[in-house]
Amino acid sequence: MAAAEQKEGRVPAGERALAVACYLGGAPFLARTVRRRGGPYLRTHLAQALMLAAVLAGMVILFVGTVLGLSWMMAAHPDLYNRHSWEGTTLSVFRKGLIVWGVLWAYGVLSALRGGASPIPWTDRLSSLRAVAAAGLAGAWGLWALLLCMAACAAAVEMLAPRSVKNAPATVLYESLEGRIPRALLAPGYLPTLAAARMKWGPGGVAFQPLTLDSLKQGAAESEFLFVGSHGTEDGLLLSTGPVTPEALQDVDRSGRLRFVYLAGCDSAALRDGWEKALAPANVVTQDHLASTLQHVWWLWRQGPRVIRGL
Repeated sequence: MAAAEQKEGRVPAGERALAVACYLGGAPFLARTVRRRGGPYLRTHLAQALMLAAVLAGMVILFVGTVLGLSWMMAAHPDLYNRHSWEGTTLSVFRKGLIVWGVLWAYGVLSALRGGASPIPWTDRLSSLRAVAAAGLAGAWGLWALLLCMAACAAAVEMLAPRSVKNAPATVLYESLEGRIPRALLAPGYLPTLAAARMKWGPGGVAFQPLTLDSLKQGAAESEFLFVGSHGTEDGLLLSTGPVTPEALQDVDRSGRLRFVYLAGCDSAALRDGWEKALAPANVVTQDHLASTLQHVWWLWRQGPRVIRGL
């Protein structure tokens, strides 16, 4: 044991930093240099970092594929979709997978910091495969591209719809699960509609806020365009405080400027007459079926900007 610790301690700090950098996303940038000039220590950690990148990229692809499959099931086989909490199961499985991945990642980082080169448990053979290394490089570059794209979208949303905007002609509300879902994660889906609102009404023309009963009432009272990104049932829109029915908006003091409302909640058409009365004279779009998130994203990309330009 003492000999092993002494051997670990001989690894220069610079090499340890490079090894840790591989786990922190630097593997695709350092791969060529490490393979040409690095010793067994650096090569081991590069291989393990690429293996972890391949696994993470695979999990992301599998998650996206699962979401697409559930969206298809929701539209094509709603009875089958309603038999089980598919969304909850999907999130639970992938959450546990990410926890396992995080433990393996932490093991690799701690090993690199100590100057050791022992393999991550259960992954020795996987890390040594060339196909896995190639997949890791491709996956790492893909994850970097995805991260940069999301960061650019998030920055664009912050410019188009600063958090301080109120009394805007356009109000776009999103389900934040009481703050657990950040705006940055949702930004790509909402960007085209937010950009169209900014182009039509200028700075301060669009408010992009979490959905609450207060923000819903404010949007109904002050805006021309209102998008309500919520879950729903035949009993009403589902907020964290409980279902909201048209009666909740009856006391809203409106100027009559509201012209278009999109209610994303599933089966919101069950209360269509009530929503149209409560939000008159606006044109109110409701859902007469189980509506997937992808359906609403498609609307925000294709139809939302056209609706705003036509107001």
